[in-house]
Amino acid sequence: MKEDDSFADRHRGVTGEQLLYTRCLRTLSKIGLGLLVVTFLLYAGKFLPPKIPFDKLSTYWSLSCEEYLRAAGVQAGWSWLYLLGYGDYLTFPAVAFLGAVTTLCYLSIIPSYLRRGDAIYGSLAIIEVAVLILAASGLLKTGGQ
Repeated sequence: MKEDDSFADRHRGVTGEQLLYTRCLRTLSKIGLGLLVVTFLLYAGKFLPPKIPFDKLSTYWSLSCEEYLRAAGVQAGWSWLYLLGYGDYLTFPAVAFLGAVTTLCYLSIIPSYLRRGDAIYGSLAIIEVAVLILAASGLLKTGGQ
């Protein structure tokens, strides 16, 4: 691509919703990664005590998820919200935020679809958001968690 290509030429055939989704994805991903770096530095800098002491950490690496939860004395699912006072759990909100980025990006394009009367794409985006929220809620009880 040459530098003198215009914006319109570079984005021919790309809808406004695609550009909005892309901008949203780029921005929220950067925020999420920034949060991940900050919370990891707080953990690594020992600003908060870890749930699992650093010197015992390697003994947990070989455990299955179920064994880890039992050994650490924690519950599966959203129970990590009660453990945010521990440095090793402080990164969880950043990971959860990154997991929510797709949903937030879909939410950003729904009004545009509905404004221009595109009921099919608007409905599909709404259904996608509903499915992602349902999956994240843990109500379906699928997977190993």
